[in-house]
Amino acid sequence: MATPRNNTVPELGPEDVAALDAELRLRLGSGFESALADRDPVTWRGMGPTMRWRHRGVALLGLALPTFPSAKEALRYAQTCETYRGALEARGVRALPGRLALSPGPGRITGWWVCHAPPEGQSLPTLLRRASQDEARVILESLVERLITTIQPSLGLDGRLEAWAIREGELWALTTGEPLLRDDAGRDLLDPEARLAWLPGVSRPFLRAIDRAALDRCFHPRGALADLLVDVRALAGGRWRHELTEQVRCALHDPIDEAELGALERERQQQEALRDPLCRWMARLTR
Repeated sequence: MATPRNNTVPELGPEDVAALDAELRLRLGSGFESALADRDPVTWRGMGPTMRWRHRGVALLGLALPTFPSAKEALRYAQTCETYRGALEARGVRALPGRLALSPGPGRITGWWVCHAPPEGQSLPTLLRRASQDEARVILESLVERLITTIQPSLGLDGRLEAWAIREGELWALTTGEPLLRDDAGRDLLDPEARLAWLPGVSRPFLRAIDRAALDRCFHPRGALADLLVDVRALAGGRWRHELTEQVRCALHDPIDEAELGALERERQQQEALRDPLCRWMARLTR
């Protein structure tokens, strides 16, 4: 698969990584949801904490990565991310280019995956909260089509609304820093344990199965659509739930039922109750 050549993301040096780490500590340590109302919040993706950040007037989206044991491992991660972006674009999915920023330290390498931030207010959760019924239908139809036509056993896509935004009038995937690629034998090209690296070691067995299930859903259209349905049901009281459900029913031979969605909602709640607080605690300790 050919990787894209153009990359307009600015190169960041060790001093920029230090500034990102400091900003992350500030937001995590200051009650960012209330005390820092004027700042963009820290959100949590599968690989780690994500936040918007401005660098010389440019709005960037940074994904704080677990530390790398060597430069070779960091380079392998960056190459996998670019391969993933190339694979998505080859199938017609617009994906934000990104760049790896590193800061070597004693016995470890701190890293961030950085890409251009989508325009303010253009993430799908924000757009759909204020969208009319017709606007929501157009957005959701486009997203459903991309999930169904792109996902295959070796190429995954995240169905959650937070993984998408509108940019230049089109849907863009925001998750090139979490490459969803598998080989012909079904092995992940990026070690799934990297998604658990923010957790204290003793807690990982409790959440490994939940994370594996979340990862597997990205490689099956039905699973990605189930994630999308749960998000839409939770969004603004689920105003578009019925309409999206009908879209999914038309696309799948085996409709997703209430029992399946209820089980997924409980899985999400368990993950948020256990994983996210532990990850935030570890991020405060290690960055």
